[in-house]
Amino acid sequence: MAGIPATSDGDVSNVFLENVSYAAAKLGEANLMCLIEPINRYTIPGYFLSSYEQAKAVIDAVKLPNLKIQYDIFHAQQICGQISASIQKYKELIGYIQVAQVPSRNEPSTSGEIDYKYVFGLLQSTNPNWTIGLEHNFHEAHGAPRICCRDPERIMNGELGQQTA
Repeated sequence: MAGIPATSDGDVSNVFLENVSYAAAKLGEANLMCLIEPINRYTIPGYFLSSYEQAKAVIDAVKLPNLKIQYDIFHAQQICGQISASIQKYKELIGYIQVAQVPSRNEPSTSGEIDYKYVFGLLQSTNPNWTIGLEHNFHEAHGAPRICCRDPERIMNGELGQQTA
């Protein structure tokens, strides 16, 4: 819903807020969560929803309990750093977690800026009920795409499930 706006006027914010309000209300009728995802400006320059403060302001304005943040740790590292503090700050607003390594957006088990063993421990101790998904590029050493699992320890060991190809 956010995308890259053609203009920077106030109407963009109003239209986005109206669209999110409508979507959250409709999804709420079906007892479903509505997620909004801030995207860093390095990956998608000009993306409208580009900070967690902005996402919180949208959630505060909409005032529907099913509207949550899709917290992508790849983007969080580039938007604000301090992942631990950010998770704690927004934990009540987070509805879903995505993981990928920075800067390559490969599997979290590959080398990069983020210590995922620590991060998975933090996520588990903060909210053991969060669903964690993988959205990443595949490192060539891992071969074909795999089906992922819910066990962070298996993810870190490179055991992402069975081959699909």
